[in-house]
Amino acid sequence: MRKKPEISELRTFALVQTNAPKILYGSATVGAGFKDKYQDFKTVRGKFIQRRGSTELSNGTKLPAKAYEYAIRYDSQIMGVVDLQLRFIINGKVYTLDDFDVEIYGKQEFFFFTLLQYGK
Repeated sequence: MRKKPEISELRTFALVQTNAPKILYGSATVGAGFKDKYQDFKTVRGKFIQRRGSTELSNGTKLPAKAYEYAIRYDSQIMGVVDLQLRFIINGKVYTLDDFDVEIYGKQEFFFFTLLQYGK
């Protein structure tokens, strides 16, 4: 169990976007060969910290790969879309959702998102 974030630590704003691919024949189509179309969903405030960093090989070049943790208060609207492809824009940089947890501290609940950033 992680340490509960203090409210005063929730000072980093993020724009949450959902992937809303073009609708084809009346149903949303996701997968290879379909263009991603991200839409702004909600702005949230949380605690943002780097967890680990590594280097990956991609097309013959080394790229840094970093993992971050972003903690926010539980939000039922976010829970409703967390199974969609989400991305977070924090300080002008794009982070993709890798994993998430919900933890309960007394009467307060928090999301803990593991976010990935590839490249520079």
